[in-house]
Amino acid sequence: MVKKATPTAFHHLLASLAKEERLLRLYSQNVDCIENQLPPLQTKVPLDNKGPWPKTIQLHGGLEKMVCSKCGWLGGFDAELFVGSEPPDCSECVEMESVRGIAGKRSLGVGKLRPRIVLYNEYHPDSEAIGSVSKADLKTRPDAIVVVGTSLKVPGIKRIVKEMCKSVQDMRGGVTMWINHEDPPLTKDLEGLFDYIVKGDCEMVASLASLPRWDGSTPESSTGNSTPEFMEVSQFPSPSSQPEVQIPPVAAPEPILPARPKKRKAPGEGKAKVAKKEAGPKKPRAPRKPKVVGGPKGTIVKVFRVAKTLVPGTSGRTKRVKAIKDIPTPPPTDMASSSPPPVVGAAESPPSPQLTVYVRQEVVG
Repeated sequence: MVKKATPTAFHHLLASLAKEERLLRLYSQNVDCIENQLPPLQTKVPLDNKGPWPKTIQLHGGLEKMVCSKCGWLGGFDAELFVGSEPPDCSECVEMESVRGIAGKRSLGVGKLRPRIVLYNEYHPDSEAIGSVSKADLKTRPDAIVVVGTSLKVPGIKRIVKEMCKSVQDMRGGVTMWINHEDPPLTKDLEGLFDYIVKGDCEMVASLASLPRWDGSTPESSTGNSTPEFMEVSQFPSPSSQPEVQIPPVAAPEPILPARPKKRKAPGEGKAKVAKKEAGPKKPRAPRKPKVVGGPKGTIVKVFRVAKTLVPGTSGRTKRVKAIKDIPTPPPTDMASSSPPPVVGAAESPPSPQLTVYVRQEVVG
C-alpha cells in the first residue's frame, strides 16, 4: 500500500515552497516517507548532529530503512523478509557468527531486523540531531509556521510546536496557523498559540493556494489522475466545500496609564527628624544570686578553673585545678530552748561568714 501511494497536492505545495527557498524545514510525523519521492523534500538517514541538514526531518523514523536490533546494521527496507509474526534474522549477525565459530570464539547471538521507526516511549536514534536542528531553526527566527494534521499528544512534538510558535509570534508580522479537521487541544499552555485556525482538509487548502508545481507540471500530467489508486473518490472533499477559517479573538490589552510626575520637595520639606534620646547613665548590674545546691556540709557558690599546669613526666599533659567555694550552713537550732539572738548595734557589723575552699585536681589528656 505504501509503494502505491503518491504525493498529494499538499506535498507538491510544500515542494514548491522548498524550491523557492521559502520553506525552512519540514518536521514530519509520518512514517510512509511519501515526501521523499519529491527531490526538494529529501531527507537523510541517519541524521547528522551537525549541519547542513536536509529539508525533511523524520520525527518518528520511516519505513524506507530497516535496522538490526543488535549490531545496528542499517539497510533498505525489504518487505519480503517480513513474513509472519517472527522478525527475520540479521544477515550481518549470521555471517559474523559463522566467522566466530570457525575461529573458535564464543557466540554473541544473532539480532533481529525491524523497520527503522520509533514507537511510543521508544528511544529515538536521531534524538540529539533533532534537538540540534530545531535549536538552529529557532535561531533563524522564522516568520511563519503551519501545523497540519497533528493531535499534539506526543510531549516532544508538543514542545517543538510551542517553542516555534512563540518564536514566530515574537517576530513583527509573524503568523501561526493550525490546519486540521478538529480544533487545537484546549489546554492552558496552548491558549493563544495560533493566529489562524483552518478547519478543513489540507488538500483543499493546497488547491485554493494554487501555487505552480516545483517541476512545472500540472496535476493531470504528473499522475494522470489526481486521486490516488488506493483511495476512494468519496473520501475527498467536494470542490464546492470550503475550509472554515477562524481567527481566535485576542483580548484587548489593558490601557497603559501615563506615569505621574514626581513632585520635587522644597529644601527642608519632609518628615521632621526625631532627635534621639540621650542615653542616661547605665544602671548598676544586680549581683547574680548563687545557685543553691543543698547538702549537709554547706552551699556551693561557684565552680571555676583556677590554673592549668603540666604534669611532670608526661609530654604535653596538663592538670586542671578546680576550686569549689563552700559557704557552711549553720546547724538547725531548737526555737524553744535557744536564747534570742543578740542585738547588733549600729556601730557594730555582723561577722562575715568563713569560706572553706576545697581544691580538687584532675588530669586532662
